[in-house]
Amino acid sequence: MEPTTRGRNALPRVSPLGDSAVLLTLAECLDLEANALASRVARDIRGRGLPWVSDVVPALVTVAVHFEARTVREAEARRAKLERLLLQSLARAAGAGPAPAPRTVEMPLCYEPPYAEDLLEVAAHTGLAPQEVVRIHSAATY
Repeated sequence: MEPTTRGRNALPRVSPLGDSAVLLTLAECLDLEANALASRVARDIRGRGLPWVSDVVPALVTVAVHFEARTVREAEARRAKLERLLLQSLARAAGAGPAPAPRTVEMPLCYEPPYAEDLLEVAAHTGLAPQEVVRIHSAATY
């Protein structure tokens, strides 16, 4: 993923997230490549087994890394180390080749009462017949 250059908003970027976390932002909106990179970076950071990292949270186009620190100085040092590690992980993840194929998860659906409590409301709101709402909803891939 090539970084964009828009001044302070250049991407990717690492920024503080409170006093005990950092956030790697890979894109400003949903991007499938950035999403795959976020997953790979999170996996890489988790794999390092840093005892002071309390959580690694990948999201659509971000990775938050939460850490523990006893002092402000320790927090600053750990934040700086995580910034370096995140960018190193990103460089490795970006050069790792294509992401593995996504998996398909099939979910059973039931549009009958009492499970489809909002079906009539959705139909009324959209001006569609309940059967048409069901057809459209069940035909899509999410």
